Amino acid sequence: MSARISFTYLSGVFAMLSIFLAPAALAAKAVPATAATRTAQEDNIRIAVFTFQFTQAYSGRPANCPYYFLCGGFVHKHPYNPRKTVLDHFAGFKPPVYGITEASHYSNPAVGCKIDLVKWISPTEVHVNAEMFPVDGAQIDFATGYNYTLILKNGGWTVTKHKMVWIQ
Repeated sequence: MSARISFTYLSGVFAMLSIFLAPAALAAKAVPATAATRTAQEDNIRIAVFTFQFTQAYSGRPANCPYYFLCGGFVHKHPYNPRKTVLDHFAGFKPPVYGITEASHYSNPAVGCKIDLVKWISPTEVHVNAEMFPVDGAQIDFATGYNYTLILKNGGWTVTKHKMVWIQ
């Protein structure tokens, strides 16, 4: 009888451990192990946010705004493009998507999208600060800033929450 209790007791202990350790094991699997892996993950996060901005947050894009320009940030007040893998993802997108440094080559007004910050909350959750702004006289008379929450699901990043935090 004591052997049976011990077996039952041990089974319960193992069951409890699996409940507590399984999520940690899954989360650990999703942790970017190297700087290169983290950079790839952040590229995928940027793609998810930009895609969300194009299709959800700014579906009311002016009809005369034929382009999107993506901005990776600023260095000494000069904008730079996101990484090539992000821009390549949007090849063939309608309306066309270009890096912000190409904006001077186009005369039509457009909408610019920029990601300011990717903050890792956990290996499967990030918070992103981003904005949308007029480029070269686009017929939107304001810029907007958003906070996004993304969750890693089935190997891909999905926007689960978004909130406008400023308008200018």
